[in-house]
Amino acid sequence: MRLSAVIPAYNQAEFLGAAIRSVLNQTLPAHELIVVDDASTDRTSEVLAAFKDPRIRVIVHERNRGLPAARNSGFRASSGELLAFLDADDLFEPDKISSHVAFMRANPDVGVAYNPRFELNHGRETIREIWRAPSTCGLAELVMGFPFAPSDMVVRRDWLTRAGLFDESLVHYSEDLDINCRLALSGCRFACVDVILNRRRYHSQRNLRVRERLAAALSVADRVFSDSRCPGEVLQLRGAARAVHCMVWAFYAFSQHETTAGREFLRAAIEQDPSVLRSGMLKPLLLHCTADQSLDHRMELRAILDQLPPDLVHLLEGWPEAASQGYLLRAVTSAIWGRMDEAEELMAEADRSHAAADSWLIGLLVTHLCNIEDLLGREAADAALARTEQAGRRRFWALTRELKASFFLSRGFQSYSKAMYPEAIKSAGLAVLSNCRYAGNRGLLSIAVRSAWNMLPIPLRGQHAAIE
Repeated sequence: MRLSAVIPAYNQAEFLGAAIRSVLNQTLPAHELIVVDDASTDRTSEVLAAFKDPRIRVIVHERNRGLPAARNSGFRASSGELLAFLDADDLFEPDKISSHVAFMRANPDVGVAYNPRFELNHGRETIREIWRAPSTCGLAELVMGFPFAPSDMVVRRDWLTRAGLFDESLVHYSEDLDINCRLALSGCRFACVDVILNRRRYHSQRNLRVRERLAAALSVADRVFSDSRCPGEVLQLRGAARAVHCMVWAFYAFSQHETTAGREFLRAAIEQDPSVLRSGMLKPLLLHCTADQSLDHRMELRAILDQLPPDLVHLLEGWPEAASQGYLLRAVTSAIWGRMDEAEELMAEADRSHAAADSWLIGLLVTHLCNIEDLLGREAADAALARTEQAGRRRFWALTRELKASFFLSRGFQSYSKAMYPEAIKSAGLAVLSNCRYAGNRGLLSIAVRSAWNMLPIPLRGQHAAIE
């Protein structure tokens, strides 16, 4: 099964060489690598000229035609049964192609496979987090946003042809949202290769054309909801999907101090889905503001608060506490990925601002650790947890105690679900040792007792005494 890799490139000379090498250095070589230079004005041509590998084919657009057109040019020039699209500033892990080819060969009913990825920090090679899309994705998940990026995907040639390729009119944004929704409407099945297989660079300080980008996203959503093939259960998401897109671009507009646009988008979100007022926007906004660790998220939050219309200021009530909590989030994230000096500085700032963890923060951090365990192994998760404990020992021992207990509780349930009964009992014990309050957790006691029972020889249980 042949796989063609396609890299659309426009003024990304700084990163393009590394992207190309990540394709050439695969454990299973790509059949071909097609790079489409979309009329770049930087050193892209010099970067391409330095590569002599016969697998590389270069297509040059005489004028800039946009990302969808560049991807389509690469597709039309390719010959593989499978297509992998890699953005010019992203990277494939060495087993990307071998993992996807093996998966697609074993699952002929899957039209698109996607995988988790490392998200890198702005302007750096360090890891910010693992992005892990849902294990199953359909039209309902796709129309709500972007569960995975083009660089995460491998698609079968026949399905992409059937869906009609990328829409070249979507030059500003949402061409990937559009193609995935059209694939789903055509009956294409999506499935996850649950291995981290690429890295995505994060650029937070670009000036984005927010009005055009929101218009594109809403246009795609409206196409989906007006399509006769759209199921009724997805049609019910119309207001929620439009609200999500409006809210996302409101955040970006406020971050760029485009106050008028931000207010307009925020009001549109509330109009589309009034539950936005009930669910609140403070926590999602905190995640938005902490994504770039080179910025002061507290100042970002304050700047957005200052741009809200007076009647909506209540949506950010409690922002000082949330900003303080942001230091804890950033500190633990830094510790998880081994940046201990950075973690120590952020812990000190969290201490100065009297930060306190709540169930939302603990749950978010446990998810990070569980993703590490699932995708990188138990030793990696234990090491990350130990670094977190080290970073918080002096100032936030209560946080690390609760984080450890919650993580071991999660591990215990997961072990029990996999019939790993000794490990389930061990994890239950570690949860209690980390925080004695967990001794009264009924779920924890249940899996410990059930695991002990299932470890007994069958004759001792009695013929009809199984508790499962």
